[in-house]
Formats: sequence, structure tokens, C-alpha cells
Amino acid sequence: MSAALAPAQRTVYVHASCICLGEAGVLVRGPSGSGKSALCSLLVAEAQGTGRFARWVGDDRIGLTVHGGRVLARPHPAIAGRAEWRGLGPVPVRWEEAVRLSLVVDFGGGPPSRLPEDDETVTEVLGVCLPLMKAAAGEPVALVMAKIALRLQELGKKAAPEA
Repeated sequence: MSAALAPAQRTVYVHASCICLGEAGVLVRGPSGSGKSALCSLLVAEAQGTGRFARWVGDDRIGLTVHGGRVLARPHPAIAGRAEWRGLGPVPVRWEEAVRLSLVVDFGGGPPSRLPEDDETVTEVLGVCLPLMKAAAGEPVALVMAKIALRLQELGKKAAPEA
């Protein structure tokens, strides 16, 4: 008798960009033209420039699945290994096949709350709660990058075992 096979995981595609910073997957959501690709390009370049691991996962269309209670992100097969730069079109990038999401960034919306409530710092993706960070349209990209770095550092400390 053969072992039972796990049910096939359904992939849901979302309009977003996704990068891998170290072991952290960062999903950046926002309207077209909001600067998702530019923000991700800068985050990857900054991390690589300081010797840290960073890669694109995908741009424009990201496939999401749940495995073991974690959300995995993958590029859409038709555009894997490319990121869209306005005025140039799709350009080749160094990329990873998949990453476990650690943070969702909503980029290009209204201004975030000055002191966000707990329900404003978490979002549900395919039934899994993930940390959320909001960034306003027109907010300086350097400030958004710094906030993302601080949020990932904070998440890493929470996940670290007690000494």
C-alpha cells in the first residue's frame, strides 16, 4: 500500500514584488507605479553592498502557497529572473526560486498611523498571520528602507532563542 500523498497546494498569484534578505522574505504590495520594484532594487543593492545575502524572488506577479503553516512566495514562471524597471522593461536579476515570507510591506497607500494599533501591524495572507508594515505614497524611499531593516531586526530578535 502506498503512502498517502499530501493534497496539492493551490497557488494564488498577487500583484506584488518579493525579495529575500538573508532568510527573510519581504513581500511588497502596492498599486502599479507606486515604486515597488525600485524599493526592492534598492533594498537588494544595499544588502549586497554590505556583504549580506539578498536576491529577488519575483516582480509584478508573485505566487503564494501555504506549506506547514508558512507562506512561501515564488515568481510567476513566465517572468522568473526578471524585474521590471520603468522605461527599460524587464531586466535580468539574480533571483531565488522561493522564500518563506517574514514581512509584508504595503507601499504607496495613505500615511500609516503614528502609533499603530496591534491590528495594524499584522495582515492575513492565505489564512496565515504575518507582520505588516505600511509606507505612505511619497514617503522617502531611504526612510522606508530603514523602517524595513528595523522591522526585520525586531522580528529576528523575537524569533531568536532565549539565552
